Amino acid sequence: MKTKGINFISSSGVFMKNYLYDHWAESTLVIAITVSIMLMSFINCMTWYLFLVWMQFPFYLVHEFEEHVYPGKFKTFFNQIILDSNRIDFPLSTANVFWINILAIWFLFPIVALLTQHISPIYGVLLPMVSILNASLHIIFAIVKRKYNPGLLTSIFLLYPTSIYTFYILYQSHLLQWANTVYSFLFAFLAHALIVVLVLRKYLRYR
Repeated sequence: MKTKGINFISSSGVFMKNYLYDHWAESTLVIAITVSIMLMSFINCMTWYLFLVWMQFPFYLVHEFEEHVYPGKFKTFFNQIILDSNRIDFPLSTANVFWINILAIWFLFPIVALLTQHISPIYGVLLPMVSILNASLHIIFAIVKRKYNPGLLTSIFLLYPTSIYTFYILYQSHLLQWANTVYSFLFAFLAHALIVVLVLRKYLRYR
């Protein structure tokens, strides 16, 4: 009886984990709208550049919605079109997609926004830098492969203009300096490069 109980708990845990991996992105649009409304309610309590830095989070959530919900299937595009894999879930798996987005976006973006608000405004350069670098990759994929990829439209019409405008406001506020711009670019570039290297390493090892 005890063994059956343990097995039930274990199987329930696996089911919940797999459900989370498969459906996490479906909440992105609702969360983006909710966070945007919350931020707008505090717009009179913060500077314009700080508001724009915070808004990078819901902007990116909308981008995730296009990547993974509608039309979605960025994982399939990356595996089969970019890496020429014959599997839709290898080397970039559903679990990989979940953890990359949760750690890099859902945790990193709010933390950096809080650092910008409470520690130093120079941290605010990092978020639009991450967004514009990711958007650039989507545009490069589209040019090289000559086809749409999930996330392309929000890259062109949302991430690029809002990131550039945020950079402009940071510059007008004397917060866009050479040092924090270079450090932000290096961090964003190395973070993306690390993800690509880990995925390629998995592909080359197990293909």
